[in-house]
Amino acid sequence: EGRRGICQVRFNRKGSLRVPWGYVAGLNADPVEKKPFYHVLPGSIALTFGMLGCDFHCGYCQNWLTSQALRDEAAGVRPSDVTADGLVHPAIRTHAPFELIVANILAGPLTYLAPSLSAALAPGGVTVLSGLLRNQENLVLSFYRSQGLVFLRALRDGPWSALVLKRP
Repeated sequence: EGRRGICQVRFNRKGSLRVPWGYVAGLNADPVEKKPFYHVLPGSIALTFGMLGCDFHCGYCQNWLTSQALRDEAAGVRPSDVTADGLVHPAIRTHAPFELIVANILAGPLTYLAPSLSAALAPGGVTVLSGLLRNQENLVLSFYRSQGLVFLRALRDGPWSALVLKRP
């Protein structure tokens, strides 16, 4: 009870694996050319965010500080609690609506964020929702379809899945 996984993010509550929600490790609105997926929708602004922690410990990780901050003292940073206005913050809102949104977080937070992420997506815009397991696809899809997004495809790697959706 209450013990955390190797990622130091997920935890056990009454025999169920849970994840925290209501925070992000990083939230940026940047030209897509600054991202590792620079070839997708060139010239657009990409809203990207993710959570702390990771089960892996890859030396080449571009997000090593945030992925290891909770489990490796060598990361040299410790998270601190802060509050933020999220998607309504002026620094984010001035760039909306977005042509591309990439969210690499878990299924629970993705369902909670469905209304606000969908509202921030421009007509014809694409969102990539990753960090979920295959058996969570239908749950996450139901939340985003109810917001008017259309499922394009699933990208799968082992048990992991990323969903690609579009605003008509």
